[in-house]
Amino acid sequence: VKECRVPMVEGGAAEAAVAVVQSSEAAGAACTKNLEIALKVVQNLSAHPDTGASLISRGALQVALQCARDHQPGVSAVAAGVLSNLALHALGNAPVRARLLAAGVIQALGQLIHKPERTGLSAAKAAAYLCSEGWGPVGAPW
Repeated sequence: VKECRVPMVEGGAAEAAVAVVQSSEAAGAACTKNLEIALKVVQNLSAHPDTGASLISRGALQVALQCARDHQPGVSAVAAGVLSNLALHALGNAPVRARLLAAGVIQALGQLIHKPERTGLSAAKAAAYLCSEGWGPVGAPW
């Protein structure tokens, strides 16, 4: 899978997955499974160091933040995983860190970090990445 992530992103897979997430979210509860599957594609693509940070400008950050507010445990868990992957790419990358912080990732993580299982674990990992390197965001909700 790692070898195909870069060509997939270059071929528009990230934008397509983001579009599926957005249209599924607009369609409501009937499309929750489609939303979760498309968000898993975004999560997979965001895990690769050569594609992860570029997904921020391709809509991955926005859909992850939107889906983090979802009440479905599966959807919010995958969204937290996307946020964790994006936060990992912020290590040593001040512009990426600044974009994440400006977009409200800290507030989203504050809502997710206390949730059970994968959701809270991924949110905690994302918070650790964002707060590492000797400083943490002021006003973090944890």
